[in-house]
Amino acid sequence: MGLGSKKLSVIIAIVAVTVAAFFGVWFYHLYNDYAEKQKLIKETADADSKTHITVTFMSTQSSWSMTIADLIADFEEENEDIDIEYDIISETGFYEDTLNVLYARGELGDIAEMVNPSFFEKENLLYELPDDITYAVKYVSAYDGKKYAVGTACYTSGIIYNKDIFERYGLSEPKNYDEFIEICETLKNEGVTPIVLAGANSWNLSVLLNHYFDNNVLKYNQYWMAEMLSNKASWEDDDVKDMFSDMKELFEKGYIDTLWNNTTDIMLPELMVNGSAAMSYTCSWMVNEVENLDDETNLGWFYLPDSNGQTITDKEVYSYWTITKECSEDEDKLEAAERFLRYFYSEGVYEKTCANITGLSALKRDCDIEYTDMQKEVVDKSTEVDKIFTISLTNSFVPQQFRSYMFELIYPLLEGELDTDELCTSLQERWEEVLEEEENE
Repeated sequence: MGLGSKKLSVIIAIVAVTVAAFFGVWFYHLYNDYAEKQKLIKETADADSKTHITVTFMSTQSSWSMTIADLIADFEEENEDIDIEYDIISETGFYEDTLNVLYARGELGDIAEMVNPSFFEKENLLYELPDDITYAVKYVSAYDGKKYAVGTACYTSGIIYNKDIFERYGLSEPKNYDEFIEICETLKNEGVTPIVLAGANSWNLSVLLNHYFDNNVLKYNQYWMAEMLSNKASWEDDDVKDMFSDMKELFEKGYIDTLWNNTTDIMLPELMVNGSAAMSYTCSWMVNEVENLDDETNLGWFYLPDSNGQTITDKEVYSYWTITKECSEDEDKLEAAERFLRYFYSEGVYEKTCANITGLSALKRDCDIEYTDMQKEVVDKSTEVDKIFTISLTNSFVPQQFRSYMFELIYPLLEGELDTDELCTSLQERWEEVLEEEENE
């Protein structure tokens, strides 16, 4: 391990402890507030006329969880007849897998944030949302003609970088993929970690994979996923192998920090601010995370170009709000849940939420969102890319049980324990098994 790698290892360890302490304190106070609230509810249950509902949401990024916690408090202040208990899911794996566990325990709650609601829709576990809510949102998830989930906000993905480091070594934003590789090589030779990746969170690893999926597969065949679902394409296709090979190259050449699989997304802001790494391929929400830590850091953003200089990225719905079928069986709870969703999308409230997470609007109405200069750079550049895809390897087109299996194998691939051909053969075999299982259900 080189001097630069040893230094980064120490820094990551320090950051991990610091971040853990910060969020430990935050979650400690959050839990204490929650516990006191629960105690008060229990003591006054007989005399309390409030309607109590629960909201389950994820803490993939701190700005989102803090924003929703504050939004709930504001909602309760304006709606004194409603009390909301919330459960913040902070697992490092895929959030949807945790939701399945909660469902099995009967703890899904009344309102649940979901990334891929398709499983719950098919199992008739969700309530069909009213037209006034679904009509307001551009992105709606439906099954069998019924609308069960509405998008919260959209995000885009690209590279956030430290401009001071780029200027120090005479670097500029790449005009094509070869220039990007040259930048990585220059930084590596200078003892600077080119790219930091929060691989401890499967979600963040999927963001990088989806970039190569866009550029190696969808760019040549935008109907590839539909062909996969009808067995007209294969995980052993050359374009798919190129996708994994190009991604793996970053790891083989030492452009990704050596402790990537131990780095969490809540550690990324500190690593970018203190100059431990020059770049990170991440989602637009990370801009807000970094600026919250230090708004003086000289940051830039670019969309990674292909070999011909074409920029391709994805624009995906961050998540969806749903109301559970169980909630709909209680008239008072259902009314309270619907009121909460209408509040979430109301003018002023929704704009503030998007600004807090560098989110792109998912609503049909015009939204005047007050972005910071850095956030505005991301949003403006997102309108200048050559092509945007809304299909990814982590959305509802991919069966949930297959997705989890795929990421179990990607880690050993990137760590050099599995080659690309072996990976693709295993994925094709598992894909066929999953499709057959779904047909037999």
